[in-house]
Amino acid sequence: MTIDESNQIEELLSEWYDWQAGYVPSLGYGRVDPSCRGFSEDERTATADERSEEADRKAAKKRAEQVDVCVDALTWQERAAIQRHMKAKRIGAMNNACGAKVWSNPRGLDLSDAHASYQAVKEALYPRLMTRGLLKEPQPA
Repeated sequence: MTIDESNQIEELLSEWYDWQAGYVPSLGYGRVDPSCRGFSEDERTATADERSEEADRKAAKKRAEQVDVCVDALTWQERAAIQRHMKAKRIGAMNNACGAKVWSNPRGLDLSDAHASYQAVKEALYPRLMTRGLLKEPQPA
């Protein structure tokens, strides 16, 4: 696996983690009558930029669903390594945003071991993501 492919996997996992964190179950009745489910007044007045953003969101959702299938095939230890890495990344971003070290991991794990296990997970995900066509082929210079 090259550095470019590793970065692509990192981006896919970040996108998947954001998608997974945004899940909210639907409770109660739907807001739309079943006979009007496919109709949206907003679609008729949407600008080209809004339609483009909506298409990007749908494509990101489809990619995240495909990554989710690949992640589900991993062992629980490998899935935990992904979650641990993504959470540490979020905590680091929050610390940088507030300019202090107020967010921390209460478990105090050895980060070198965590990073090594995360890299091993990326190696395990590589063939699965390749078979699903989620990784771009390197372009010749």
